[in-house]
Amino acid sequence: MLFNSIEYLVFLPVVFLLYRRLDHRAQNLMLLLASYFFYGWWDVRFLFLIAVSTGLDYACGLLIQNGRMSVRERAVASLWTIGSSLVFVTIQWDAASLAEAFRSSFGWQVFAATLAAVAAANTVVPLVGRMPEQRRRRVFVSLSVIGNLAILGFFKYFNFFVDSALEALAAIGLEGEVRHLNIVLPVGISFYTFQTMSYTIDIYRRNLEPTHRFLDLALFVSFFPQLVAGPIERATHLLPAIAQPRHPTREQLWRGAYLILFGLFKKVAIADGVAGTVDQIFSGTGTASWMEVVAGSVLFAIQIYCDFSAYSDIARGTSKLLGIELMLNFDRPYFSRSAREFWQRWHISLSTWLRDYLYISLGGSRAGDGRTYRNLMLTMVLGGLWHGAAWNFVLWGVYQGTVLIVGRLKERVWP
Repeated sequence: MLFNSIEYLVFLPVVFLLYRRLDHRAQNLMLLLASYFFYGWWDVRFLFLIAVSTGLDYACGLLIQNGRMSVRERAVASLWTIGSSLVFVTIQWDAASLAEAFRSSFGWQVFAATLAAVAAANTVVPLVGRMPEQRRRRVFVSLSVIGNLAILGFFKYFNFFVDSALEALAAIGLEGEVRHLNIVLPVGISFYTFQTMSYTIDIYRRNLEPTHRFLDLALFVSFFPQLVAGPIERATHLLPAIAQPRHPTREQLWRGAYLILFGLFKKVAIADGVAGTVDQIFSGTGTASWMEVVAGSVLFAIQIYCDFSAYSDIARGTSKLLGIELMLNFDRPYFSRSAREFWQRWHISLSTWLRDYLYISLGGSRAGDGRTYRNLMLTMVLGGLWHGAAWNFVLWGVYQGTVLIVGRLKERVWP
C-alpha cells in the first residue's frame, strides 16, 4: 500500500477514527493489526519475516538482560512465531477453495521447520541461566544480529553474491553451477531489520531495558507509518512512546495534516513530475549533449530528494496524528557545505544508525587516522550495499567513503 494511493486514502481515516475512540492498550492492538494489514497488502507471506524478527528479538532482549524468560513469555513468543508461519505462509490466501488453501507442500515445510526451531529454542532457554553473564550477553546479542542479518542477506543478497561468484569464476576461465533462486525482495526489509536490531544492541549496551510486553515490541517493529521507508527509529525513542498513553494535541493534528499534504505535493507534483524527463534523458540510446546531462543530473537530484523526503514527511505527519513523534530524516541536505555535513542532513536516521552501530563499533576515530579512514570506507561501502544488491551501489559507497576521507584530510590541511 503506497502513501499516494487510493487505498491509503481510505485506510488512514479509518485507522485515525478508530484510534480516537479507543483506550491506550486497545490503540496499540489496533495499530499492530493495522500495521500488519498495511504491510500484508503487498504480500501476506512477508509478514512471517517480521513476526520471526519480533519473536527472536523479544527473546534475545530478555535473555541478554535477565538470562531467563518466564513460562508466559516463552509461550507468547513461541505461539506468535508458530502461528505466524501457519497464517502467513502455510495458508494460501489466494487459493480458489479452502481445501486448496492448505495443499502447499512448501508452506507445510516452513511450518514444520518453525515448529522444530521453536522447540529447540525452548529446550535451550532453561540452560541459559548457567552461562556467565558477559558471555551470555554476547551470545544473545550475536544471535539477534546474525539472525536478522541472515534473513536480510538471503532475501536481498543471495542472488547478488551467487552471480558475482559465477562472474569471478568465468573471468579466470572456470565454470560454476550454482542454483539461482527466484527470490522476491520483501518491501522495506532493510528498514525494519536495522530498526529491530537497534533494540537488542541497545539492551546489550545497557542503554535500554527490555520490554516484557510482546505486543509493544511487535508494534515497534511493524509501526506502519515508517515501516517501509523509514525513518529508522530507535527503540530508546519509539518504545517509550508506544508504552505510554498518547493524546494528540491540536498542534500535532494540524502539523501532521500539513506534513502529509506537503509530502504528497513533493511526491506527486514534483518527484513524479520530473521523473519522465529524467528517464527520457538517461534512457536514451543516442548521444546526449552536455546541457542534457547537466539538466538530467539536476532534475534527478530534485526527484530523488522529493521522492524520499516526501515519504518521510508523510510518515512523520501520519505519526503525529497518532500522538507519536518520529525523528526528522531530511534537513535541507542540498545546503550542506561539506560531505560530512551532507550526511548529517540526508537520511539522518540511516546515517546516525551507521555511525552509532557500525562506525563506532569498528573503532570510530579512536585508533588513529589510518583506522579512522578504514572505518569510514567500510561504513560507506556497507551503507552502499544496504541501498541495493549491485556493484554500482558498492562503487557508490567507495565514492562516498573517498569523499569523506578527502574532506577530513582537507580539514587537517586547511582547518
